[in-house]
Amino acid sequence: MERTFPIQRPAYSSKPFIIPVFLPHIGCPHQCAFCNQNAITSIKQNKFSPEKLKQIVSHFLEYKGKDRGIVQIAFFGGNLLGLKAEQIKSLLNEAGKFITAGSVDSLRFSTRPDTINDEALDILTRFPVSTIELGVQSMDDHVLALSKRGHTSADTKRAVRLLKERNYEIGLQMMVGLPGDDETGAQLTGRRIADMFPDFVRIYPTVVLAGSLLAKWYQKKKYVPMSLEQCITLVKNLYLLFRKKDIKVIRMGLQSSEELEKGSKILAGP
Repeated sequence: MERTFPIQRPAYSSKPFIIPVFLPHIGCPHQCAFCNQNAITSIKQNKFSPEKLKQIVSHFLEYKGKDRGIVQIAFFGGNLLGLKAEQIKSLLNEAGKFITAGSVDSLRFSTRPDTINDEALDILTRFPVSTIELGVQSMDDHVLALSKRGHTSADTKRAVRLLKERNYEIGLQMMVGLPGDDETGAQLTGRRIADMFPDFVRIYPTVVLAGSLLAKWYQKKKYVPMSLEQCITLVKNLYLLFRKKDIKVIRMGLQSSEELEKGSKILAGP
C-alpha cells in the first residue's frame, strides 16, 4: 500500500522529547506471568479515548525545553496493534493532528512481535509512525512459554524482517531473570537480538509485581528472582555486547514512578 507519510527516522543529535501515552493491558491478548501494567503506571482504566490523548499531549508540550530535539508521541504498554483497526486509526489520527500542527515530529509505539504483519502495517501507511518497538523479552521459546507470552522467537524474527522491509526504526526490548532463564540463556538472547541489528534496545529486569502470576509463584517459592548483584553484572555484559555491535541501549531498568518508589508494588527482584 502506498505510504501517505514518508518515514523519517529520528536524528538523535540532541535528546528527543518523548511524550508517553500509556495503554495498560489495552489490546493485549495474553496476561504475561510477570506483567501488571496497572501497577507500573498507576493507571487504572483499561480504555483510552482520543480526547484523553489530546489532553495528555497538550499537557506535556507545555514542558518541552529548548535543548530538546525531535518530539515524538509514544504509545507504551498494552498492544497498540492488538486493537481493532478503527481504534488504531482513531488514536493515530488524533496524534497525527499534532504533527500537522507542527508541534510534534513523529509517532512511535511498542507492540507484540506476533501482531506485526502486512495487514497491520498497511494500516500505518497513512500515519506518521517512524519508530516501532517489539516486546521480545527472550529468544528462548521455552522461557517465552513459561512466561505465557503467547509468541515465539520465530515471530520476532519475522516481525523484524517485515519492519526492516518498510524501513521503520526498530527497537527491541528484552528481559533478564525470567522464569526458566539464566545468565547463559540471557546472553544467548542478547546475541540473537544483536544479530538482528535493531536500531536500539531496552533491557528490563524481571521484578515481582503485586497482582501478577509471578507474584503467586514467588509466594509459593516456585520462582526465585535474580539478586541485584547478579542482575547488574548481567545487564552490564549485555550493554557491552550491544555497544560492540553499535546498537544503542536506551534504557536499563524500569522507568521510575511514584507508585514504584513507594515499594508496595514490587514484592521482590532487582
